[in-house]
Amino acid sequence: MLSEQLLYEEYPWSKPVIPDINPSEGFYDSIPWVFNQAQLELIDKMFSEMEGWFSDRGLPVDIAIYEVKLIFDDSLEVEFLSGAPEIRLIVKRYKQIFKKLE
Repeated sequence: MLSEQLLYEEYPWSKPVIPDINPSEGFYDSIPWVFNQAQLELIDKMFSEMEGWFSDRGLPVDIAIYEVKLIFDDSLEVEFLSGAPEIRLIVKRYKQIFKKLE
């Protein structure tokens, strides 16, 4: 059974990056995931494809994930940075697939 923690163990680069914020200016805590198993399986496939894109080119994984979450209409939101524009296309495609899950 997949879980947030298992995905972090499989893809260590996917652990949320915690921004360096001055405590007097606010705070930042990552929110625990609330995905069902079908959604977690899709996130697993997305992470695998992202990692594979770099691996196929002999490059280190260049992705900083800040948050993966469900937004108000049960859509997938992935806040991240990557030097590879192709990663944005992978995320966009999986967000579309995610909308079709029930």
